[in-house]
Amino acid sequence: MAKKILVVDDDKDAIDVISLRLTSCGYDVISANDGREAIEKAKKELPGLIIMDIVLPEMNGAEVAICLKQEPKTKHIPIIFLTGMMGGEEELVQEEGLQWPILKKSFEDDRFIKEVRKLLP
Repeated sequence: MAKKILVVDDDKDAIDVISLRLTSCGYDVISANDGREAIEKAKKELPGLIIMDIVLPEMNGAEVAICLKQEPKTKHIPIIFLTGMMGGEEELVQEEGLQWPILKKSFEDDRFIKEVRKLLP
């Protein structure tokens, strides 16, 4: 049985590229286009991993992550943030004492899939 990943991005093309990459590796993908929809889908679908853009309509990615960590049903779900705005080095989103990895929106290399497999083998 494939493992479920919630992909959150307001760019439909980005969702399509990410989804294609993940489904080709055997994952089931569901998507959301903004922060509020991401929270609703995470609570309903209980994915094994959330991959989320930082800049989103309604609520930014860090706000969504904090809301999810406060919910008993979703607090265990790991989150990877994606962004197109950083340099080549891995960074972390840190908010209210919590932190999550940030990866650059670049899907040509294997780093993206390695990070996914680390959190959702």
